[in-house]
Amino acid sequence: MNQNNEPIRDASVLGIPKMLLLGLQHMFAMFGATILVPILVNSYFGEDVLHVQVTLICAGIGTLFFHFCTKFKVPAFLGSSFAFLGGYATIASMDSGVFAEMSNADKLSYACGGVVVAGLLYLILALIIKLVGVKKVMRFLPPVVTGPIIICIGLSLAGSAVNNASKNWLLALIALAVIIIFNIWGKGMFKIIPILMGVIISYCAALIFNALGMTNADGSAILDFSNIAAASWIGVPAFSICKFLCHPCHGSDRTCNHDGTHWRYLRDLCDCKSELYRGSGTAPHINRRRTCNCTLRTLRWSC
Repeated sequence: MNQNNEPIRDASVLGIPKMLLLGLQHMFAMFGATILVPILVNSYFGEDVLHVQVTLICAGIGTLFFHFCTKFKVPAFLGSSFAFLGGYATIASMDSGVFAEMSNADKLSYACGGVVVAGLLYLILALIIKLVGVKKVMRFLPPVVTGPIIICIGLSLAGSAVNNASKNWLLALIALAVIIIFNIWGKGMFKIIPILMGVIISYCAALIFNALGMTNADGSAILDFSNIAAASWIGVPAFSICKFLCHPCHGSDRTCNHDGTHWRYLRDLCDCKSELYRGSGTAPHINRRRTCNCTLRTLRWSC
């Protein structure tokens, strides 16, 4: 807002110094949110399968492509989406059927394949919105509908926030208090950079506590730069290719026969077995019954 309490639609009127401060605040805010997603995903799988470096590279490329498509008219950064965390957690916990002996790296590839499909649906919805018009769409998706969805996503991450803050409650409370104070009682430029002030002041407090010999709740050092010192200046993270699983099983629990090709395909994907039984009637003969049970969490398909 300017001095007349009117919204500022062109940030260039603020001048380069203020634009740099706002950009720095946005970088810190988005950086934390962007790297939090791979950290949470790795906690679901129990190992480092989604690298932070890959996430940052993809976020940067996606942001540059977005600015190219919008002709640099929308000052936005495309970070990680928290909406897919439920899907990652579900894939990570699957241990039956085709996922029984699958490595976590392969599970992640299939989960990322699902994200790609969701992206394609986004493109379809974007085309519909462009054809129908934003105003008509907003009649069905007003803020009162989309707002609670965002709130639910945020509340689902409350446990992660508490877990992170529990490592050092003192620093967490200092950062929270500084952000609230500057956001409510800040004057001038300080009122619109509360996150940046929270980062700077809490980091200065961490420097002081670390110099005094204080540690985190688990006994580790508050500031540890050993990993940074040991890292190479230039490195390429491990990328993985998305995979897609087209499941052949459909319908409710039932048993049916398959030809040889379909049987071999099902045998590789599902828990299948083949058994012999004697037919009935005037001319009994030996038949082969093939049954495939595919169980994915609470859903069960049989062919």
